[in-house]
Amino acid sequence: MTVASSTTPIAWAGWMTRVPRGWRPLRIRGTWKNGEMALGDPAKSILQINWQRPPKKHFNPERWLKKWRKALSSETIAESGKETSADFSPAMTLAGVDKPSGRHYPCWCGYSEQADLIVEIRTSATTEKDDERVLRELILPALRATPADAPTHWALFECSYVTPTGYKYTDYELNAGDIAIRLESEDATSLVIRQLYPADLALQRRDLTDWLYSLPFKERLARRTVSGPHDIVVASFGSELHGVMRHGKRTLRTLLRFVTCAVFVEAVVLDEDQNRLCFAHFDARKRVDEKVLKYVLANMNWHIRETTGNYGP
Repeated sequence: MTVASSTTPIAWAGWMTRVPRGWRPLRIRGTWKNGEMALGDPAKSILQINWQRPPKKHFNPERWLKKWRKALSSETIAESGKETSADFSPAMTLAGVDKPSGRHYPCWCGYSEQADLIVEIRTSATTEKDDERVLRELILPALRATPADAPTHWALFECSYVTPTGYKYTDYELNAGDIAIRLESEDATSLVIRQLYPADLALQRRDLTDWLYSLPFKERLARRTVSGPHDIVVASFGSELHGVMRHGKRTLRTLLRFVTCAVFVEAVVLDEDQNRLCFAHFDARKRVDEKVLKYVLANMNWHIRETTGNYGP
């Protein structure tokens, strides 16, 4: 008997796993470096996933796990086997103890060397036995870490994205039908990725070109069009996504003139199959690359194509 007849991916900050469809993030806090996500269904919180990247270059994961075990004041119930993700080693599962009831509940922690990432998953004394089974048989076996030199996958609320190597999230807006993430890289370029749905209702409010000028985050610099908007076509998983694109400058107004501080390219396309508007905004100091923008758009909603076997733009 399977633990869930239908599952969906959850991917954030360099880690990815699968959960039963109907589970969702209830709370996200922190940064790319460290943070936490509470997962549950509409009725309750079920477990919490914590992540952190070690601050020291000469990090000893075995020593860290021993300190974690001591801090949790628990007994080790498993250190290998089915309950350990293939991407995380060393790892261990501990049994937390609820003193009033005496009930044990599982907590897991592991380190991924390829991602230089620690992930901890905690349940509680109120977690039901069926949900503990989901942790053991679904979440942990499916848990993966993105290598530091590989593109990063993101997935939540039935939206998914892929971003190029080196981009770390700095902000996000998670609203019903409007999911947006802002990311930055060490070379001072930035990305905003966004999905808006259902698209048919959004297009009743304004047309596709008007949506191109809609930004999910507040900005200090003004955006001024240099060329466009013009039509574009993006090849995505065997389909063509049609939309509009523009190039421009981000400027700061002074007493005498506008000063160019950055350049940008941005686009919005319509995914008719999924009934979504897909946005990508790419900013740089001197030069922008349309290939980055189209790569992000082409890989949106990868999790849907993954289940159909048509994965890859």
